[in-house]
Amino acid sequence: AGSWAIPPDPKIKAKYRTKWGIDKPQPKMKDALPHLENRTFRKSPAFSHLKTFRAFLWQAIDKEDFKGPKGEFAPCCYDRALMYPMLEMTPTEKIRFIKEHIYMYNIANPNCWAWKDRKKQMYYEDWFCNKKKPYSLLKR
Repeated sequence: AGSWAIPPDPKIKAKYRTKWGIDKPQPKMKDALPHLENRTFRKSPAFSHLKTFRAFLWQAIDKEDFKGPKGEFAPCCYDRALMYPMLEMTPTEKIRFIKEHIYMYNIANPNCWAWKDRKKQMYYEDWFCNKKKPYSLLKR
C-alpha cells in the first residue's frame, strides 16, 4: 500500500507527504467553514481523506462514480470519488474537523501514486471527479 493510517517507524528515512506537501500546514477549520456552510465540498481541499464513515454512506454511492471518462475504474484519486458523495449526503452538523494529522503518504513506496510521473493523470482524475453532479442530502 502507498499510505499508512499512522506513520511508520520514525527511524526509517523516507519522506512523507500529505496532499499539501512536505511540512506544509493542513487547512484550518476557518478555511473550511464557508464550504461547509454552503456545502461546496468539491471546491475546497480542506475536505480530504475521510477515515471514518458509516457503511450506509458507502453503500449509497453509485459505482459508476468510481469510473473515469472511458468507463474504467479510476487508478488514482478514488478517495475523492468516495469522500465527496459521503460529505454531500451527510447533514452538516454531523461532519467533524480533525486537527491532528491522521493520514500520511509514503512517497518512497514505488506503488504510491503521489507526485510521480503520473501527476498529470492524477490532476485529470481529480478534475473529472470534481465535475460530477453532487449528491443529495440523505434523510435518515
